Amino acid sequence: MSMMLTLSTLAFTAKAQAADAPDASMATPANAGQDLPTNCKIMHVALMIDDGPSANTERLLKILADAGVKANFDLIGKNCELNPALTLAIRDGGHQILDHSFIH
Repeated sequence: MSMMLTLSTLAFTAKAQAADAPDASMATPANAGQDLPTNCKIMHVALMIDDGPSANTERLLKILADAGVKANFDLIGKNCELNPALTLAIRDGGHQILDHSFIH
């Protein structure tokens, strides 16, 4: 399985707040590719990495570390058992670990 990291394939929430509007608007995956008004500022982006750890995890951790980015890793228990060093590397990298069941 190959992993492509593009904005169109990431599960994310971008919270945009207009400078002249106290209400924050939410950019959802349906409109995330659209340009935000110039008076908006991106405040949060959450990266969700699913079904790991896998063969791509080590490479992904390096990319994230080089960029100074943290992510949420939805890990499968069986994969954690098979890859304990990668599971610890995710934790030690300061990433959020989420339970994605034991066998999916």
